[in-house]
Amino acid sequence: MDVSRVTRSKKVAKSSYDRLSKWYDLFASPFEGKFIDSGLQKLQAAPGEIILEIGFGTGQAILELAHAVGNSGRVYGIDLSEKMCEITRAKVEKAGFSKSVQLVNGDALNLPFQGSSFNAIFMSFTLELFDTPEVSMVLKECQRVLKKTAGSVL
Repeated sequence: MDVSRVTRSKKVAKSSYDRLSKWYDLFASPFEGKFIDSGLQKLQAAPGEIILEIGFGTGQAILELAHAVGNSGRVYGIDLSEKMCEITRAKVEKAGFSKSVQLVNGDALNLPFQGSSFNAIFMSFTLELFDTPEVSMVLKECQRVLKKTAGSVL
């Protein structure tokens, strides 16, 4: 099976998501929401955990993750779009999670976190935005920042 290549540049992708950010919740959330909820149920984030979300968009999962890890946990998010970061930051502040959530504007190809930092990584509707050769690089970055536990599989 042939996999279609992602031919747009990071600059074009960032610009597109910056433009879409104001309306993203209106047209994407109804479709994406049920799949995000399903992924979050499978993840089973627990109080005290430290979790990274890659490509958090407008923050639907970030808020659920922050609630799940509670005051004793932390949630970090990274997204390429500055405008998505602004929208999510406002939602995080409004929900009262500013102390437990840290958002970063950046690229998952070079995660700005130390190795073995996270109990889990959540990513939805993101990996397909990377060009085929980059997917393995993103997954290696994920493996680098995940804590090494006896039962972990990547």
